[in-house]
Amino acid sequence: MLKIRDYLSRFIYKFSTFIRPKRFKADSQDIFLISYPRSGNTWVRVILAELLYGESGESLKDLEYYIPDIHFKSLRENVIDSKFHFIKSHNPYMVERDFGKYKKVIYLIRDPRDIVLSHYRYLKARGYTDEFHQFVYDWVTGRIWPTSWHSHINSWTGPGIENAKIELLIMRYEDLLSDTYKNVKKIMEFAGFQTNSTAIKKALKNSSITEMRKKENRGMRKGENRSEMQFIGEAKNNIWINQLTSEQAELIQQFANKEMEKFGYL
Repeated sequence: MLKIRDYLSRFIYKFSTFIRPKRFKADSQDIFLISYPRSGNTWVRVILAELLYGESGESLKDLEYYIPDIHFKSLRENVIDSKFHFIKSHNPYMVERDFGKYKKVIYLIRDPRDIVLSHYRYLKARGYTDEFHQFVYDWVTGRIWPTSWHSHINSWTGPGIENAKIELLIMRYEDLLSDTYKNVKKIMEFAGFQTNSTAIKKALKNSSITEMRKKENRGMRKGENRSEMQFIGEAKNNIWINQLTSEQAELIQQFANKEMEKFGYL
């Protein structure tokens, strides 16, 4: 009797696994769009969706269908059928995870002094309770997910990353702001995707700050659809100059001096 029950339990488990909706997972053709949070990832996702599919959805919630987010764990049936996908992640580097191996990675970088302001505003709306001066301490020491900015940067660009055999394109948010057309073209060439000036110009028009705000107003994902949260930022750089104290700016530089200098922020 015990054997029969055992076999029956195994059968039920295997059957439930078979009929369970499948999670989306990356394959070797996919390209990761990775950044520290609040580095322009959503903006670039909209641009890429517009270029790859000619649309990016009415709302920011719809964006998940075109450019899936590994942290959201989309079902396969809820992601567009495509020869390859761009996939969003905020994770530090690891050689392999459940969603597949990294082959090609576009890594977005932004000035940490601007990020810390945007990240605080975002997390404050989601329940972070401490004041900004404490947040800066938590942020530079890696107490805030996914880790500290400089640790994240080092995980993707530091010594030894060449041994991972990843095709890596590093793109600064500030460069995207100053010459969006040129740098979007560079991203698409890296991805091996043929496009033209008309398509790029249309994609940039449909991903302007005005259009991004419209998408936000039409709908956000669960947990981000709060009236006190403005998800889309100002789309500017050097905001920190008038908002950080000299002590806060110096603290960030103290922890991330090497990485800031390497990528032109000092």
